[in-house]
Formats: sequence, C-alpha cells, structure tokens
Amino acid sequence: MRTFHTHSKACGVAYEGHAGSIGRMHPSCAITSVPLGLQDLPPDPHTRRFNNLSTSDIVTNSIKEGLIYVRRQISGLSDSEVMIRELLSTQSENILSNGMSPTFKRKFFFQSLSSITEGKYKSFPLFGFGCESPMRLHMRISNVRFTEILSPVPLLNQASFRSLCLTLGLDEDVERSVTEKSVSEILNLMLETKSKEDRLKDFFHKLETERKQAQFFPDKKSHAFPGFFKTLKERFFTSILTRSRPKVPV
Repeated sequence: MRTFHTHSKACGVAYEGHAGSIGRMHPSCAITSVPLGLQDLPPDPHTRRFNNLSTSDIVTNSIKEGLIYVRRQISGLSDSEVMIRELLSTQSENILSNGMSPTFKRKFFFQSLSSITEGKYKSFPLFGFGCESPMRLHMRISNVRFTEILSPVPLLNQASFRSLCLTLGLDEDVERSVTEKSVSEILNLMLETKSKEDRLKDFFHKLETERKQAQFFPDKKSHAFPGFFKTLKERFFTSILTRSRPKVPV
C-alpha cells in the first residue's frame, strides 16, 4: 500500500501525515531532485527493485496494509468501548474505585480515551471528525477495477462520545444517558469498520485465487509475440534468398 501523505487541516486540527494515491512516494507538489554525485551510483544488488514486483504483488501488499489499518481501528474502538463500560459501571455503583478521588478518576478515563483516539498508523490517523482526506486502494481483479476508500473512523464527530470526552476534560460528572449513548455509537462504528474489513478480506482472497490459477494455467497469449517475430524473420530471409540476381555482363 502506498505511503500515506497529506497535509490537511480538518475541523481546526492539523494532521501532518501521508495520504495520496497508491504507489506515490512523494507529495504531488514536492521537489524530488537528486543530489549531485548520486545520479551515476551503481545499483545495490541487495535492493529489490520496483520492476521485480508484479502488479499483483503490489496490489496484494496494498490490501495487507489496508487490513492492518482497519484492524487497528477495530482494536481502538473495542478498547474505547471497554473504557466507557467501565465508566458506566462506576456510575451505576456510585462508589469510588480503590479509593480514587473523583478528579483522579475523570482524569484517568479522559487520558485513556485521548490516547486511543490519537492513535495513528504510518502517520495517518485512525480516528477523526469525518472530514479528513481519505486514502484509496486501487485494485484490478479479473480485469475489473475496484477502488476501496479507507478513512479515519469519525469517532470524534459522534455527539455523545464527544460530549463525554469534553465533560471529562472539564473535570465534571458525565450523565449516565450520555455514557450509554456513547457505547451505542461505538458499536455502530465498529460494525461499519468490520464490514470494511470483510470487503478487504474478500478482495484479498479473490486476488490470491487469481494468482494461483495463473500459476497452473499460464496465459498462452504471452507466447504469441515470439511466434510472430519468428514467422516474420523466416519470411524476410525467404524473400531475400529466393530473389533472382541480375546477370552481370562480361
């Protein structure tokens, strides 16, 4: 999968990371000049060149990176649900856990949720407000093009979850109804992200099946060009050898 590059500013929060098209190694407006003295360096024999990678390999790696990204989002949502359910249990018991003061307890939950929502993968945020620049996976399977859009999960744009975090940050008690709605919001986002993971897994399995079929049943069209040039060569020499030479007068 391509390296993420983007320099976007969404909802007053700047994200400096990488986002763009698959395979792009530099931002579209960046100057990628080669330093003097490095143009004629011999290639490193231990370095794997881009030309040695087939299109199928590149797409497979992109899907694998996409799956890692989506699964980290699911893991973050699961951790957030656990934390909020723990907060909900302390609200229902109406007691202080392990003798913690209310201020310390609010600070603990606030910092725990903040560390989750600030998670990134290769400088690309896992969670956001829903208006961040997405990344796209371009695939071609069975001669059909597919484009899968991967975006940060809009967890910070959920009304109840955002209200819960703001209230904890202000060192105030969160209403139980807000906490319960936050759990429902996270579960809904988790279902959407899980369906995205299933789509990527389906693409991956289709691509692997296509690669295995290509190994057992190679395309005969790939041998058409050598036969064509061989026939053309034979016709050329035949036309020269059979051509009658004019008689030279003595």
